[in-house]
Amino acid sequence: MLRSSQEQRRQRLAAALDTTGDAFAAQFPEPAPAVQGPTAVEENNTNAGEEEHNYDDGAAAPMDVNNGDAREEVERDPIPQVAAAAPPAAAAVPLINLNLEAIRQRFKDPREILLSSRGDSTFCNHQRENTKLIFYLYENNHQFLYDEFYRELRQVDSIINYDHITHPRRRYRGDLTEEERIAKHREKYLRTHICTVLGEAGTRATRQTINLDAFTNDPEHFINFITTRIKETGGLMKPGVYGGYKSNLMFLFKRYKYIPRAGYGVELKEYMDGVKRIANEARAAGEGDIHDGARPLPWPLYLDMNDWFMEEGTEMGVYGGFFSSFTVNLACRGDNTKQVCVKHVMPAGDSFMVPFSHEKCNQAGDDMTMRLPRHIYANAMDASADFVNQTA
Repeated sequence: MLRSSQEQRRQRLAAALDTTGDAFAAQFPEPAPAVQGPTAVEENNTNAGEEEHNYDDGAAAPMDVNNGDAREEVERDPIPQVAAAAPPAAAAVPLINLNLEAIRQRFKDPREILLSSRGDSTFCNHQRENTKLIFYLYENNHQFLYDEFYRELRQVDSIINYDHITHPRRRYRGDLTEEERIAKHREKYLRTHICTVLGEAGTRATRQTINLDAFTNDPEHFINFITTRIKETGGLMKPGVYGGYKSNLMFLFKRYKYIPRAGYGVELKEYMDGVKRIANEARAAGEGDIHDGARPLPWPLYLDMNDWFMEEGTEMGVYGGFFSSFTVNLACRGDNTKQVCVKHVMPAGDSFMVPFSHEKCNQAGDDMTMRLPRHIYANAMDASADFVNQTA
């Protein structure tokens, strides 16, 4: 009965493996038949007529030998076989860091090196604000634009299609009037063309747009543009925003490899100091929001976030809790957290330390004090804030 059940189980297992095992077995060739020596051949001929019994457990079968009335069991020695050579082990494939390979490829291209001098968001901001400046000059002071470029803008302006506004397929349910929508569409269309003329953000300008010699003759030309940069409600922006417009202008000079006349920077700085002082006085008088930058995350909310991540029980929940705890314990930005590799996390006594080679305020890595590692300690008193607990 036992042998029957074992045989049935083996047959079911063989039937299940037939469908999947053939494809796997085909990948490995059958070993060559074993080569037997003369002694083994003679022993095989001697034992050819003897009865053999196979057992399910794979052990060697006992053989009965009659010698008078005595009966003894003699265990037959297995026939020596020449072991087949094992297939060669596949060579280990080294892991490839795709991010690192992409950085190495960028280093080989001078154009990519130029684009890496600033962040992508910085270049896009300069490009966006410079198109606003050129559009303002086209509307109000076109004498500062080159004649050929001005005529090109006039031609583009004349072929703008407003049918989707004047004859919409669906009823417009917004708050803007038709004239306001037409003005916004026109500005967007012309600024898109100006962006095409300037070329890709971060690269040298492809064509001439502004007559910089005439424009930098008097700083008031740029200040007149600054005075138009206000909120839709008529309120003034923050002082730092107006300081950014000056940086955008300096970047436009750099794209054209233009050096303004001597004294222009000093005169413009005096105007900009007055602009930022007035904007700051407006904030003190109740203009806008007095806070700068992002709001800090309350500590109780941070602890609740970690608990919510762990309670979710999914892979993304575990990763979110780890990322949150890692960022807060390192007191860094999320962009720095995602750049940390496993080899960057090093034990240091009763803590972990993580060095940073790239930060927003130290992008080139010149400040060695900023590159000192930051330490992470365990918090045995609060599991929600404990980095080790989030990691485990």
